[in-house]
Amino acid sequence: MGLSFGKKMAVVLTALALAAIAPLIVLAVTAVDAARDSFVQQKFEQLRSIRQIKANQIIDYLGQRQRDMEVLAANPQALAALAAFGRAFAEEGGRVGGPLWQEAQRQYGPWLSRYQKAYGYYDIFLINQNGDIVYSVAQEPDLGQNLRGGPLAGSSLAQALAAASAEKATIADFAPYAPSKGEPAAFLACRAGAGAVAAQISIEQVNKIMQERSGMGQTGESYLVGPDKLMRSDSFLDATGHSVRASFADPVKGAVDTQASRAALAGQGGEEIIADYNGNQVLSAYAPLDFGGLRWAILAEIDLAEVVSESKAAQELLTTVMLVGAAAGAAILAALLASGLVVRRAIGSLRQLARTLGDSARQIAVASGQVAGSSQGLAQGSSEQAASLEETSASLEQLAAMAQANSQHAQDADGLMIEAKRVVGQAGQTLESLEQAVTTITANSAKMAKIIKTIDEIAFQTNLLALNAAVEAARAGEAGAGFAVVAEEVRSLALRAAAAARETTGMIEDSGGRIASLSSLTAQMDQIFAEVRQSASRVAELVALIAGASHEQSQGVEQINQAVGQMDRITQSSAATAEEMAASAEEMAAQTGSLREVVGELEGLVNGARQAAPPAQPRKALESPRLQLLGNTK
Repeated sequence: MGLSFGKKMAVVLTALALAAIAPLIVLAVTAVDAARDSFVQQKFEQLRSIRQIKANQIIDYLGQRQRDMEVLAANPQALAALAAFGRAFAEEGGRVGGPLWQEAQRQYGPWLSRYQKAYGYYDIFLINQNGDIVYSVAQEPDLGQNLRGGPLAGSSLAQALAAASAEKATIADFAPYAPSKGEPAAFLACRAGAGAVAAQISIEQVNKIMQERSGMGQTGESYLVGPDKLMRSDSFLDATGHSVRASFADPVKGAVDTQASRAALAGQGGEEIIADYNGNQVLSAYAPLDFGGLRWAILAEIDLAEVVSESKAAQELLTTVMLVGAAAGAAILAALLASGLVVRRAIGSLRQLARTLGDSARQIAVASGQVAGSSQGLAQGSSEQAASLEETSASLEQLAAMAQANSQHAQDADGLMIEAKRVVGQAGQTLESLEQAVTTITANSAKMAKIIKTIDEIAFQTNLLALNAAVEAARAGEAGAGFAVVAEEVRSLALRAAAAARETTGMIEDSGGRIASLSSLTAQMDQIFAEVRQSASRVAELVALIAGASHEQSQGVEQINQAVGQMDRITQSSAATAEEMAASAEEMAAQTGSLREVVGELEGLVNGARQAAPPAQPRKALESPRLQLLGNTK
């Protein structure tokens, strides 16, 4: 028994609808998947750049702090402070806080405190040759403790000291440090003279770098993981359970044992979609970070759900496809329900289906046009941004050269100030020798005055004796005449000696006054030279700080230059992605034109005459952003 006409019509309608809808759905789903893959790949490129930039920033920060320790270890002021505190510690029975220690604190403490604040350290330590901490800026319970024995022998500070040398500062990884209330701490140490200088690194400076979230969206973050799988920087998404403090306090809950962290700690780098420490699917860009014998893992991640939700064009296209599918399904259902009706109603349903398909085809054409327009705008913006980045890169190269020259000039000035301090010190020593010579002359003048006074007294007594002898000779008559002559000569000599003594006394008193004036001038000159030495030391300190700051500025400019290079590569990738999206949109527009022609033929059959669909408007070919970039750079 054959099928009725209504059933045949239902079968024909269903076959036509499926034949028209199936290619459309396949093409739309393929375009949506391609758009999503493009967004995912672009986000991977962005995460890779962020990971590399922050890895460079962390290595630069640790390298700068390492060089700071080496400069501090060679600084004459630091060496003098280490000697003063070490001497006070030894002479006061191995304790801190005594009079000598307090005097060293007043002399060198403010300078060390300024150095600690200027370079962002948590604490700075001075350690004698026996391993005793003779001074620290923070003055926590470790002050006065020994690092070679006792409770601090196994600490990170003790490890840094044991590995330190005079040529290069060494670093010890984060670990709980009891004197800082058990907080995780990392240390740098360098040999200095007979002892060593050390610094406790502030975790806040590391977090400041890693928690910069530009371009990270709502769920993006970057963080560091140590070889023990514990945090080396605070998590943005889970500050309670995955901060550095919480991670060391509860290693079971705070550990980051993921596929990405394991691969990075094994020396591998890459980008994958994995489950993060909270079990969420994320895009992860990971790599090892090696510095000074340490290996950390650096990861930059963002939730997959956020990346997918950001592809707005793909979402709009998917919505359009769903609407088309729903309309087509409704039309098919209506056709099936109407299969038992008369041919006129069947033809009306077919006509309605053709109109629905035509409207859907036009909606898809509009959507593909919007995607193509957005892609063209993105490509144009990427080209302009690339050109601006090239100009910025050239300016940064000039700035880097100027910063390098300033750094060299500051180092030259530092060397001149060290030589000036040496010359002032020699002048001060010469002045001290002069002051000692003046003191000796003053003492000798006082002794000579006493001797002259004695000679004057002897002359006075001799004069009296000669006078008495003359009287006695006069009494003796002629027998004493010869003796009287001798007595007169002796008396004459006594008077001449007294006159000479008085003249010499006057000269000595005049010389004494002049020597007193010279002594006063010498004391004033000594005070002036003391002030000159103090000013020279302060200027040398400021020049050293300027030299360090100039070096850091040079490093910062170089780092910005690298970041601009990364941004340029991201812009080129965005331009390529825009080209691919534009090509996909053009292909979709072509398929939509074919679909409209089929719909036109279907409407012609339904209406009894062939009505061709209006031809698709030709679209202007998209100019490649890479060609535009080449044109802008010529």
